[in-house]
Amino acid sequence: MALPRTERLTPERWAEAALVLGAREGLAAINMERVAAELGVTKGSAYHHFSSRASLLDSALELWKKRATQDLIDQLSDLESPHERLAAILGASIGRDPRDGLEYYILTSRDPIATPVIDAVTSARLRFLEEIYRDFGLDDHRARLWARSCYSTYLGLQVLRHTLPADAQVGTGTSADIAEMVQQLTPPEAGSASAQ
Repeated sequence: MALPRTERLTPERWAEAALVLGAREGLAAINMERVAAELGVTKGSAYHHFSSRASLLDSALELWKKRATQDLIDQLSDLESPHERLAAILGASIGRDPRDGLEYYILTSRDPIATPVIDAVTSARLRFLEEIYRDFGLDDHRARLWARSCYSTYLGLQVLRHTLPADAQVGTGTSADIAEMVQQLTPPEAGSASAQ
């Protein structure tokens, strides 16, 4: 049964539904039929917007990239202090519901459709972290090293949060957890300045 004209699904709604499915079951679960079921429509309606599973998955990944990286960086760029930016980005990243496997499923995907998006997201996130660490007063080389350490911590937490049992979870996103992580990921020479 087709949706009323006023409720026709947009490509973004299809992409959102694909991400919801991907968060539960991984990228391999995303196909026209499964996403259509998620939306309560027939898979034929997907072909109004997407020529194939690949184009649907690409659209979903681009939406994830925009929301989880571009929009977040734009939002946090206005914060003046590098300490505030680091705390905000860790809070936004680590504060996610640990049952939401989307980041884990995307970042560990071997799907060739995902590879260029993962590469772009990783590059953008590392550039933003490097900027934060340069603002802490580090030279380019040290900023790059600290940014990679910070992002490696984030990636490791994604794996742990996805693989550990609920009672063994770490980095739950509480303000105390985030404050502790910010302290651990702040260069020693910047610690006293950032606390002011």
